[in-house]
Amino acid sequence: LNRVDVFRVPAAMLALQVIALILLFISLMADILVERQAGANAVLRSRGASRMQVMACLITQGVGLAIIALVVGPPLALFAVSTVALRLMGPQAQGAITLVLSRPAQALLDVGWYALLTALVILVALSLLFRRAAGMNILSLRRESARGGRGTLWQHLRLDGGAAIIALTASGLSLYLTRLGNQLDLSAKTLLLAPLTIVASIFFIFAIMILFLRFFPLLLRLGAGAVMRGRGAVSMLALAQMARSPRYSARTTLLPAFAIAFVIFALIFNSSQAQRITAIANFEVGTDFSGIIPTDADKLSLQDVMTVYRAIAGVTSVTVGYSARAFTLGSYPVIPMQVLAVDASTFASTSIWSAQDSSQPPTSLMRKLIDGRSRAINTLQVPCIVDAAAVQKLHLSPGATFLTVVNSEAYNPLSCVVVAEVQHIPGINNSASAGNSANDTSPIGVLIDYQTYYSVFSESSAKFGAFGGTTPPFNHVWIRTSDDPAAVAQVRAALQTKRLRLDSLYDRRSLITELNNDPLYRNLTGFLTLGAITTLLLALLGDIVASWLSVRARQAQFVVFRALGAAPRQVVGILTWEQGIVHVTAIILGGLFGALLAITAVPALIFTNIPASGLFANFSNNDFFILQQVVPPAIVIPSSLTLILTGLVLLFALALITMLWVSLRPSLGRALRLNED
Repeated sequence: LNRVDVFRVPAAMLALQVIALILLFISLMADILVERQAGANAVLRSRGASRMQVMACLITQGVGLAIIALVVGPPLALFAVSTVALRLMGPQAQGAITLVLSRPAQALLDVGWYALLTALVILVALSLLFRRAAGMNILSLRRESARGGRGTLWQHLRLDGGAAIIALTASGLSLYLTRLGNQLDLSAKTLLLAPLTIVASIFFIFAIMILFLRFFPLLLRLGAGAVMRGRGAVSMLALAQMARSPRYSARTTLLPAFAIAFVIFALIFNSSQAQRITAIANFEVGTDFSGIIPTDADKLSLQDVMTVYRAIAGVTSVTVGYSARAFTLGSYPVIPMQVLAVDASTFASTSIWSAQDSSQPPTSLMRKLIDGRSRAINTLQVPCIVDAAAVQKLHLSPGATFLTVVNSEAYNPLSCVVVAEVQHIPGINNSASAGNSANDTSPIGVLIDYQTYYSVFSESSAKFGAFGGTTPPFNHVWIRTSDDPAAVAQVRAALQTKRLRLDSLYDRRSLITELNNDPLYRNLTGFLTLGAITTLLLALLGDIVASWLSVRARQAQFVVFRALGAAPRQVVGILTWEQGIVHVTAIILGGLFGALLAITAVPALIFTNIPASGLFANFSNNDFFILQQVVPPAIVIPSSLTLILTGLVLLFALALITMLWVSLRPSLGRALRLNED
């Protein structure tokens, strides 16, 4: 299974979701604009025009709009790509986009079929709306205006129940696959879980939306009945109007609700993905810099090596130790193992441990290794810290012992006693939740103190004589630096010199930069950003247009209120009540939809690719899939979310103020003047 294929299916489903959301906005806007001409169409039908004639007139308008959109849309797309998308993509994608933009005519021809297909889909959606509008006459239009309770297709087909069944089925399948654990291959699990989770979240939202459309009129009627018992005429008139014709309120509620939901989802996904990249880089390197001491380096003592690297400007802590592959003794099949023997007195300040790696602080863990030094010499058992994969495979617990062969010293196996268990040891790729195929090849992790290991191995080697083997020297260096960019640059330059050079050098900050510039990551985040901007603009435009058309259609009603003695502030109060209910409901629904998407879909979509070149380029597919499980995805709520939601509330307030100005602008005498016709 190709690594990119794992995320290609979820990305394609997400793209279809964004396209469907945009088409939904267009459909809702078209429905509002069709209703604007409902009165004229009803007059034509009442005066003898056939349904086909009205339908042909409306379709002609739709075809004209589709042609204009087909002509204007692709150049606008090129403009958006050159001004917005180009800045969101990584360096590799920028070169490809620049090449495409250098041949605009060919680029327009390449996307012409997509534009034509989009125009046809919009035209079909308009035709379905025109079919209903063409069948309305004056009588049916007035009935519809007075009684908005006509059943719709989704009500007759019970689509809310069907969507809920699909969502529950997909959720059940994903939960079942998650609990299969070792019985399912990790790559297959990764490929199947993301699409199922996305399908479940989409249909859950669809079911909630239809339930809202089903019960929203009932809630409005209950609210109108409740306020009628009070003394407030303004709230009573507002709720009575909304309850009599709830279709407009429901549509104008869904427009901003979906936009808010998608903005919340996009922001949380981008922040969570960025946090995931940092967490993976911290785990893979384990510190700021990590590397192997070259075999041709000067032979120095452990303390001298620490002093040499500690003298580099910008370095705050250094740990020297031994890293080697090993295997368990006495188990079948043989279980591979990665042993890290570190200087326990400095490793806590040098390494980077997260709460997901261990619930205990590293200082407490290293203290346990240091406290066991004297006892280890007497018992020839080295205190060790094991990860969750080792506990699962060897059935270990604190106090348990096991034998391991380090550096192929089969005649002198190392006896280890477990003093602590952690979820992960930074730098060792394995996962307790991986499938059998991954667990067979991924090593379990063991962390020990180098001084204790050296003393115990030397003592046991002396007992075995010629068969005891030689004590392995230290071969690995971990370096922690300050976050100052100038200091980091100095450390990087120093580690390239002959005297301080390290083989297989891992640079945590460089890895973060590479992962942030990964083409797949940049494309997905750029697509989500553009999708959020597009849906937000469409929702705001639709909200303003719908509000303006609603006020224009009801101007005579407001003038009658004023002629009967209502003060302008009472008219303003009616509109404020109506729009307040609509937008507060939209914010609540949008927050609910966004939270549902964030909780269900974001963890499934978060991924971690690996650089195409460098040390990580040799990662096997097995290591790649394990990497997706090592650090569980975390949902991060960005601080910018509050600012954007506040801005949306201000824009909604601006739309309300504009609508109030339109409603109060005409004078009573001008508005009540008889039509000259």
